[in-house]
Amino acid sequence: MPGISGQLYKQFAVTISTSVLISSINALTLSPALCAVFLKPGSPFRRGPFAWFNKALSGVRNIYAATAGWLIRRLAVALLLLAAVFASTYYLFERTPRSFIPREDQGAFFFNVQLADRASLNLTNRVMARIYQEVKGINGIQNFLGITGFSLLSGTGENVGFGIGVLATWDERTSPQTSIDAIVGQVQRKLGAMSSARILTFVPPPIRGLGRTGGFDFRLQALRGQSPQEMAAAARALVVAANRDPRLSRVFTTYRASTPQIYVDLDRTKAEVMGIPVSRVYRTLQAYLGSAYANDFNLFGRVYQVKVQADAPFRSIREDIMRLYVKNNEGHMVPLRELVRLSTVLGPQQVYRYNQFPSVQINGQAAPGVSSTEAMSIMEKIASETLPEGYSFDWSTMSFQERKAKGQVATLFALALVFGYLFLVAQYESWTIPLPIIISIPVATLGGLAGIWIAGLDLSIYAQIGLVMLVGLASKNAILIVEFAKDRRNQGIPIAQAAVEGAKTRFRPVLMTALTFIMGVAPMVIATGAGAASRRHIGTAVFSGMLAATLVGIFLVPPMYYAFQSMRERWKRG
Repeated sequence: MPGISGQLYKQFAVTISTSVLISSINALTLSPALCAVFLKPGSPFRRGPFAWFNKALSGVRNIYAATAGWLIRRLAVALLLLAAVFASTYYLFERTPRSFIPREDQGAFFFNVQLADRASLNLTNRVMARIYQEVKGINGIQNFLGITGFSLLSGTGENVGFGIGVLATWDERTSPQTSIDAIVGQVQRKLGAMSSARILTFVPPPIRGLGRTGGFDFRLQALRGQSPQEMAAAARALVVAANRDPRLSRVFTTYRASTPQIYVDLDRTKAEVMGIPVSRVYRTLQAYLGSAYANDFNLFGRVYQVKVQADAPFRSIREDIMRLYVKNNEGHMVPLRELVRLSTVLGPQQVYRYNQFPSVQINGQAAPGVSSTEAMSIMEKIASETLPEGYSFDWSTMSFQERKAKGQVATLFALALVFGYLFLVAQYESWTIPLPIIISIPVATLGGLAGIWIAGLDLSIYAQIGLVMLVGLASKNAILIVEFAKDRRNQGIPIAQAAVEGAKTRFRPVLMTALTFIMGVAPMVIATGAGAASRRHIGTAVFSGMLAATLVGIFLVPPMYYAFQSMRERWKRG
């Protein structure tokens, strides 16, 4: 699998494969020795509560064997139950909301500050100081960091700022009022009332480096070289239309095309006549008004760069440009005012390109109860209805990865089934004996999807990993029953009796291993703290899936073995 999805699946596969290998070595070496110690005659594990447990388990096993025999005698009921499982699995798979990576509480949130285009750096500093006074008293916020002149979303400029709200540790934020969503909402309500600046609060992306904000990352592209003002108008219309849809939340863009700028109109013909290359004029402007690299020097064992730049008092007003001089080819200094004319224009503070086209970044989130995949589809539909001719759009960062991974879960799940089936075919040297094992897997899948739906989660990539994991876990239960039933059938016992004896004999190991795993992943279902969202997604899928496979799936394995084994033997006789 390409992209970040492939990396996540690869990390999971390596981890599980290594742990299963170590577990297999332990089961073949240490476990028999422990059994010899704990289960010897006179062991305390044979009396008291353990004896009561064994007696209760024997009663449950008899009920299970009787139920399995009843389903074998009424095979139509088992087939109807299996058909209902398949139909319910398909229904839930289609109706469960999709997402890519769940939003995580990383112990901090960001906010972007953007003042009017003519605002000075001093005014931005005063706004940041006021923001600090507003947020420092909010419960759950431990510290605050504010930076003026820089923004993750707006680039650099005197009228922008960037802030980080550092939250208290997760142990100190256990109430719903101190969750990151509640805190971000409270901060946004407080700061949104400030009329002196436009302040946007957002959480960082769940995977660092994969974008700058959580939510979706939409890129509006101008395909016909539209002016910045036209792009800004199209972006505003799209943002307004998106915010009207109740399924989207806090759709915004920081792009503006009304920043006052000084336009230097260079008379190129006159400059060439006077022996002044155009590139030399621009290098002069860059060196005095911005900076220019000169050379390096060594001091105290370190290398430092020398950069040329005019001092601040000599580059603070537009008239300072007219006081600059540029050298011609004859070595004479020519005043720049002889070559340029200055005017004030409006334009964008930063110019961005995406796929080589001028672009505008638009961010937003799905409303509560709406998945990120659904929000992206809604945004695409609004864009197709709102954007004028000559514009297009694309996705970037995490949204690009989510769109790239769309539809892969069904393919991966099918491949897992195929590989598992072919492995069992090679083990049993039969095409029909593995079918009862494979058919039991949809029961676990239905349980996993039902657990995700009940918990109000999305089918994220972590939940998808859990569903793929259920292929092996659910197969293990069925393999234990089918293997013993096959051995009993090879001894000449009737098929129905072999299926019941296999189910009854292997009931205890099936139940014990399944319950052990279920209890092991139970803490992931109620996980809190750092990384809790991803643990809840994968834990809920695996927990509920194994619960369904244990409580329901093992009842369908004996009748399915009976059906396919009978069919196989009739084919051989025919």
